[in-house]
Amino acid sequence: MKNMVSMKIAFPFALACLLAILYLSTGPVFAQDRNNAINTQGLVTVCLAEMVAVENGESIFDEMFCHGYLQAVHDSFYDGLEGAMPRKICVPDGVTRKMLAHLFTSTALAIIKNDPEMADSHASSTAYAVFTSAYPCPE
Repeated sequence: MKNMVSMKIAFPFALACLLAILYLSTGPVFAQDRNNAINTQGLVTVCLAEMVAVENGESIFDEMFCHGYLQAVHDSFYDGLEGAMPRKICVPDGVTRKMLAHLFTSTALAIIKNDPEMADSHASSTAYAVFTSAYPCPE
């Protein structure tokens, strides 16, 4: 009985991972000419797969790649690169990493739909554009 429950939980997650792998294998996720930086489509695909896993109760990790990547983009620009430039991202209190991931994913999908070439842009550049647009700092 316990094995059946484990299989019921593991199967949707495995299916989501397989679909993500198949989708990612249709095009470059890491562009060799850009120092192996993940592209926007690659990060969107990873974020969506992680969202499906969480919704199905299949993830046991609080810190996942999508959340960690977006948190790093946020942190890099939140403090203005340690005073070297003006602060650009001012996320209000109460906004969670999950909310940032949903914002990034939905906005990036709309950007790609409008301009398919943006799928191959640096994920960090897209995330920066999304966050500065959604949460600009007062001048």
